[in-house]
Amino acid sequence: MTLLNALTEAFAEATPYAQVKDGVKDRLALRDAIYRQLKQQYEREARKQHKALGGDGKFVLDAQWKQKELMQKARVMADAVTKTTRERLEKIEQLPKEQQAAARAATLQHKASQLDDLVKSEGRFQASVDMLAHSGIADVKKARVMYFRTLGTEPGRSPCGVCMAVAAGNPYTVEKATSLGAKQHPNCIDVWEAEWQADPDLRKNTRRQVRDGEVTLWGGQSKTPAKGKVAERQAKMKRAEGGWKGVRREQDKIIKRQARRS
Repeated sequence: MTLLNALTEAFAEATPYAQVKDGVKDRLALRDAIYRQLKQQYEREARKQHKALGGDGKFVLDAQWKQKELMQKARVMADAVTKTTRERLEKIEQLPKEQQAAARAATLQHKASQLDDLVKSEGRFQASVDMLAHSGIADVKKARVMYFRTLGTEPGRSPCGVCMAVAAGNPYTVEKATSLGAKQHPNCIDVWEAEWQADPDLRKNTRRQVRDGEVTLWGGQSKTPAKGKVAERQAKMKRAEGGWKGVRREQDKIIKRQARRS
């Protein structure tokens, strides 16, 4: 292998974090890197959830339909990060020369850290709801089993108004939780301090059902234990369209509903 080929291969295998820190030079390479990390995080969390629900913790994502969905998510993330990062770098070029290096380094560090957190959170969240839905544990449209937990409470780390409003609307169906997505907004401390969790009573009962043979947990195969068509369930488990603005519209509906009740 020539030195050029070795360098090309090493770049293609670089993490999303490393590629953004390097200036997002190749959007397709970034997409593929995001997909690898997203799939890895998804499988890691799925194994964790499988074991927590009473299974043996064995999970390998063989389902092509889910791999395709994760690749689509990776493409959307790569497109968004490439666009916003390059736009910011273009603006930095208008700054005085002596300010450009520091501004560029700070921008790339911020975008890389933000993307790394979003990818990991997305993988964990999707694995969590998929295990419930594709094992047939919860009706994605009817069962209100998902809770949005705000974790930071001490001074300087308290939840923001948006996250508090979403948490106040607990519990949610899987359909509503997935429409809101793994994260409620970018550029806030709650990006690192809030997460979704399944109802603890549901988890406890599922462990009993698995132990007694009433429920079989999904192990990542194309065919799932849940009744009905996978495509129909998946259609109900989509993030709101329109990026962060779409998520905000979903949040506004929750806030208005809470206002009517009070």
